[in-house]
Amino acid sequence: MFPILTDAQIAEIAQFGAAQTFDAGTLLWDIGQRDSDFYLVLDGILDIVHRDAFGHETVMATHERGSYAG
Repeated sequence: MFPILTDAQIAEIAQFGAAQTFDAGTLLWDIGQRDSDFYLVLDGILDIVHRDAFGHETVMATHERGSYAG
């Protein structure tokens, strides 16, 4: 569904950012936020989650190494 970058592409784009580690459950951006950063997954997973008005969460997409969001 989403493009996956190759190791060569990851190496090329890595020079434009800094690697960071986030704890599970960390909110990286919120719905409607227009100034969010660009996230390239180097290790682990990044879940895009929708939380409804009742607090129920639904995983909308899962990003793994080489995929990106933001």
